[in-house]
Amino acid sequence: MAQTEEKEIYSIVADALEADAIESGDDYRRLPLWGSLAAFMIKVSVARRFGKELALSEIGGFASAGELARRILG
Repeated sequence: MAQTEEKEIYSIVADALEADAIESGDDYRRLPLWGSLAAFMIKVSVARRFGKELALSEIGGFASAGELARRILG
């Protein structure tokens, strides 16, 4: 997995959740702003940048940001 692209995914997640930073092992679903709007923002940003279409339920189903990144870049 390209480290730059992986960091870009973490940045997308952090932006959607208004977090300072997101790392591979972080469970982004535990952050205060997690919800359907954040999942939608991640979905749209990922589709635009990486051309991957993810279901909202799929985005909410990952245990960590690293799992999300592996699914996008895998």
